[in-house]
Amino acid sequence: MEKTVIIIDDNEKIIEVISELLTSHSFKVFGIGGNGSDAVQLYKIIRPDFVIMDIEMPDYDGFYGLDEILKVDPDAKIIMISTDEKYEQKTLGKAVQFLVKPHQIIDLPKILDSI
Repeated sequence: MEKTVIIIDDNEKIIEVISELLTSHSFKVFGIGGNGSDAVQLYKIIRPDFVIMDIEMPDYDGFYGLDEILKVDPDAKIIMISTDEKYEQKTLGKAVQFLVKPHQIIDLPKILDSI
């Protein structure tokens, strides 16, 4: 059974790379969005197995999305990604994983399989 994913990032190229990587490893990308508000709305509708979300985005950032999704579902499996490692500490205890993009993105299929 394919596991479902939504990808939230304001960079379309990153969404494309992650989507191709995950679909090649039998994950089903059910939705994409460009900010934290999109993430919350998509999560409520789709209820995916995983959320992969950037932190720095316009309007509503990834921290907004993270906090609001966890209010809806405290057991949501959210993987936060950022080009800046300084955000890792702020995700501890909330996100199931923090990855530095772009170089750790390649590990996503293995990480999702282990969660």
